[in-house]
Amino acid sequence: MAIEQNKEIVRQFFERVINARDFGLARQIVHPDFVDHDAPPPGGRGIDAFFAFAAMVTGAFPDLAVTVEDVIAEADRVAVRVTVRGTHQGVLMGRIQPTGRAATWTGIDILRIENGQIAERWSQRDVAGLLEQLGVGQ
Repeated sequence: MAIEQNKEIVRQFFERVINARDFGLARQIVHPDFVDHDAPPPGGRGIDAFFAFAAMVTGAFPDLAVTVEDVIAEADRVAVRVTVRGTHQGVLMGRIQPTGRAATWTGIDILRIENGQIAERWSQRDVAGLLEQLGVGQ
């Protein structure tokens, strides 16, 4: 698949799946055997794990919005630099109670595309900065 097509799949993932909560589209562009190498426990294998993680994050931050700042691609990999914003209104990571605080944090994802679907994800987020903004310790 062409590099530009891979970049468009990743853009659609953030714009439509994450920001617009189009989880029907997720079933089309996220591989059924998706692996999230950096998902918190219990892990990130399979599309159901993706949906569980998405539900946890959007439950904690119902107004969550991701801005894609940069997109760089080569072969089957697409790297994105993102800025994430949201208001902490639900339980985060199963233990951090809502603070009502707005937060902005950054991150970088590398996604591997296989046959037009996101098959793997490696992610680094500024979790320490997020927790500091929420006023909770690590």
